[in-house]
Amino acid sequence: MAKVFESPVDIMKEWSERNNIEYDEEMKELNLISKQLTELPLEFGYAFTYLTTIKICNNKLEELPDSICSIMTLQEIVCFNDKLRCLPEEIGTLTILKTLKLNSNNISEFPDSISCLTNLKFLEISYNRISEVNELIGNLSSLTTLHLDNNNITCLPDSLGKLRKLKRLNLEDNKITEINESIGRLSSLELLFLKGNQISLIPDSFSNLSSLEYLGIEDNKITEINESIGYIRYLKEFCIENNNINSIPDWISKLTSLEFFGCSGTNITTFPTSFGNLSSLEELYCEDIKFDSIPESFSQLTSLICIKCDKDQKFHFDNLSDILENLSIKECLK
Repeated sequence: MAKVFESPVDIMKEWSERNNIEYDEEMKELNLISKQLTELPLEFGYAFTYLTTIKICNNKLEELPDSICSIMTLQEIVCFNDKLRCLPEEIGTLTILKTLKLNSNNISEFPDSISCLTNLKFLEISYNRISEVNELIGNLSSLTTLHLDNNNITCLPDSLGKLRKLKRLNLEDNKITEINESIGRLSSLELLFLKGNQISLIPDSFSNLSSLEYLGIEDNKITEINESIGYIRYLKEFCIENNNINSIPDWISKLTSLEFFGCSGTNITTFPTSFGNLSSLEELYCEDIKFDSIPESFSQLTSLICIKCDKDQKFHFDNLSDILENLSIKECLK
């Protein structure tokens, strides 16, 4: 008796029934969240006509079938908290893909073909095992969000500076020792997260980050705040906590848009008089710091509503409460 040929659609129907999954050949979104899946059918990608979104989270998948690259209608792949070791080599054929989220997997590298995803806007590969960022990432010309935090990255490619539409870049908790000057070419960048690395210097090119609103450099090896930061005119939040910084420079007064400044866990003992010119400052976090004094110019910080400090340092700020009506001083109890 001849073996009956099963189409990809038939195979997908049988597989879906076994795994209690809703499936239709013409469906646009496929939800495979928390299904305890260890693999997908090899024919998976040939069983859909209009699929735009795949969500495959909280499973035990180690790989995606190559056939997924045949779903030319795909715009979004979300694959959180699985066990993926790699991406299909032909992922670049998905030319209208806009979102690729692969957080919390075991991915160590991305294939060269990823450079063909020129419509990709969101790329998240946080909490993986990436040690080197592919130079071809610079070809992702539409990218607005890039999350590479919590990996093993030690250095960055110069091509990162080609991502002129990038607005959000998260590189927290890696092993990066140096930030390339090319970062300064990211003229659309609004949020830059660099916490938890081994960075000792901020490049001069940061002065060109004209759209930057948030800069976090906490928990690094920085000893001096580069004056280039003083030229970031729209910076609203600046976090320098837990670095070996000994002083705050006078030029900080240039940051007239600054609303939050965090300097807890540094070695500073006072603030410059010019600090009082930060007319937009609303919150100051200065825990785990031993002040000698604060300048009288603090009374000019009329937008200030919150100071967070150690209990034994609170007395430095008590008099401000009589001058700044909206000020709240929060004690950090150790």
